[in-house]
Amino acid sequence: MDAASFIKSVHAGLRQKWHEGHEDFDNIWQEHCNQSDTLQKYAAAMHHLAVDNWQRLGEPQEENRIFWCKNVIMEYYFNGILQKILTKQARRLFYLENGQNIQSSMMNAFVSKEVANQVAIIQRSFINCDKVKLLDVGSCYNPFAEFSQSFVTTAIDLCPADKSVIQCDFLNVAINEAELSEQTNDGVTCAEWLKSNQLQARYFHVVIFCLLLSYFPSPVQRWKCCIHAHRLLMQNGLLLIITPDSSHQNRNSKMVKSWKTAIESIGFTRWKYVKLDHLHCMAFRKSCDVTKNDKDKFASSMYIPQDFNDLTVHNNTICNDANAVSCSDDTKVLARCISLLLKGTVLYHNPKNEQSYI
Repeated sequence: MDAASFIKSVHAGLRQKWHEGHEDFDNIWQEHCNQSDTLQKYAAAMHHLAVDNWQRLGEPQEENRIFWCKNVIMEYYFNGILQKILTKQARRLFYLENGQNIQSSMMNAFVSKEVANQVAIIQRSFINCDKVKLLDVGSCYNPFAEFSQSFVTTAIDLCPADKSVIQCDFLNVAINEAELSEQTNDGVTCAEWLKSNQLQARYFHVVIFCLLLSYFPSPVQRWKCCIHAHRLLMQNGLLLIITPDSSHQNRNSKMVKSWKTAIESIGFTRWKYVKLDHLHCMAFRKSCDVTKNDKDKFASSMYIPQDFNDLTVHNNTICNDANAVSCSDDTKVLARCISLLLKGTVLYHNPKNEQSYI
């Protein structure tokens, strides 16, 4: 089995266990985490694809997921985008509170000064005055290490393929909510924290989920990752999400809108979105804090199309329900599809409370 097929088989196997296990997320995930041989093979396969296949293709930088993330971060923090966003936000708040736009030069100057102060506070939190603190989740081989002049990267993965990546189960990492002291603002601290399986809240400027969320078999786990990211980011920090999709831009537009609604309900605001040939690329800004009661109702909105394409793994062969001729279990597949239809499974939620069904 080649690397790509093996990776797909792991994903499909997790989804099948999720369906058969009646959504027993925790036990299924723990069992998966204990399969060290499978995890090591997966890490090696992903590393091979990323380094030996994808990089060798010589794709242009604008189509490359790593360079897209790097360029977005630099644009946001160093090319004036953050200042523009905060200025627009200040003007919007002024209008909401006063019922009119800012008109006087004195008020404009005041807004500009306040925004400049906020940006200065963020910049003072950079390491060595100019390096962004970046958390790369599901990193595999730490690709952002090559941008060490701009980023101080903490790379974590369930099963690292490179010694610079720290082993960590992001779903179950502890998050320390205590206020951070000045002396901990250095690049070594994260490795020390992770030795005790914890990370510091409100510490990072950027959290990256590159090809991460589709790994998980359930929307709830993807949702939990986004909740963790919100807690780990500083105010106005960036969450960058890269998720695979080789179809045309509008094929899965409902999924993209569903994710946007769900993630924004946590306290993010989407700043940038682009569809590359094989990827959806999204950038969210941490814009506010949301209470626990408000942010759990959209968990099911973090679906991917594969959640509803019941995949059966049989003798190391991945069989889609639409082509189940080679599967001995085709009756179960059909029964599952009918069950979903009868239940009217909600695929996405939109702001108007309209529902779409299979």
